[in-house]
Amino acid sequence: SVIYCDPPYANTNDYKINFNRNEFYNWCRIQKNCFISEYTMPIDFKLVAEKCKICTFNSKNRKVTTEKLFTINN
Repeated sequence: SVIYCDPPYANTNDYKINFNRNEFYNWCRIQKNCFISEYTMPIDFKLVAEKCKICTFNSKNRKVTTEKLFTINN
C-alpha cells in the first residue's frame, strides 16, 4: 500500500487546527511507502517530484508555487 499525506503546509495560513509538525515527521519516518506533499521537509526526506502551479486560494493574489512530493530517505 501507499500512504499519501497532504498536511497543512508549513509557513502558510493556519487551518484552524493545532498541527504538530515534529510528531508528523516522526510518524512519517516509521512508515513504508509514505509520500508527503509539502514545500519543504527536513533533510532526511527525499524529493521525488515537483510541479509548478498557480495558487488560487485568493482570486486577487494569485501566485506561482512549486509543490513538491517527498518520501523518507532510508
